[in-house]
Parts: sequence; structure tokens; C-alpha cells
Amino acid sequence: MIKRILTYGVLCAVIFAAYSCNGNNDKKSDETTTATTASSTDKYDKKRKEGIDFVASGDQPTWEMDIDLQKAIWFTTLEENVTALNTPVPTAVKNGDTTIYQAMVDAGSIKVIIINQPCINSTSGEVSDHTVEVQTSGKVFKGCGKYLN
Repeated sequence: MIKRILTYGVLCAVIFAAYSCNGNNDKKSDETTTATTASSTDKYDKKRKEGIDFVASGDQPTWEMDIDLQKAIWFTTLEENVTALNTPVPTAVKNGDTTIYQAMVDAGSIKVIIINQPCINSTSGEVSDHTVEVQTSGKVFKGCGKYLN
């Protein structure tokens, strides 16, 4: 009988400890998600104020792209042998759920394919409305993007 009571007591203590730890992790996870979302919102608000209409990024290798539909496409990466490009914005070619921008400048060419398909950033876990592919310098960069305006 005492053995059964001790076993029951230990089992209750383990369940209580597991439940308590899980609750704290959920709270920390919620706080981290809230902080990440607030940081992303601040970043997007700043870009919106600068006139940026579309943002995209990816990793492996890390890259970023901003499009101002009245001014230019800015593409940068940490990849070696890939030139950062600043091009005038060409006319968009739309085909169903896909929008394609293509431009040629002295530094090289760029083709941006924006697909209206949800995308999850593999590093941050942020969900974006569009899947993006950038082709430049003989390389393909994949990532996620969203329209800001």
C-alpha cells in the first residue's frame, strides 16, 4: 500500500513538473514570437516609408532584395562572385499567379520570379505571401517575399 502511494506521489510530481516546464516554455516561445513579429513589423514600416513596395530574402547563401516599383530593384548577397545589382525597374510580366521582372545593366542581368504562393523562411520561421526566385550571375537564389504597399 505504501509502495502504491509513493509511486502515485512520484508520478504526480513528474506530471506536475513536466506541465510546469511546458507552460514556461510556451510563455517564452510566445514572447520570442511577439518580439520577432514586432521587429519585422518595424523593419517593414521603415521600408514602406522609404517607398519600397516589395521585399524578399533568403538564406544559404544569405540574400536580400527590395523593389521600389517607381525606382529600382536592389539585390545584395554575401555570395562570392555575385555582384550587388541596382537596376531600373522593368515592366512586370504577369502570368497567372506569377510575376516576372527582368533587367540588364552593365554589372549583369537579373530575373526576379515572384509566385503568389505562401513561403516559410527556414531561418526565422516567418510566413510570407510569396515564393521568390532570383536568377543572376549564373546562380539561382530562392526565398520568400511580401508586398508592402
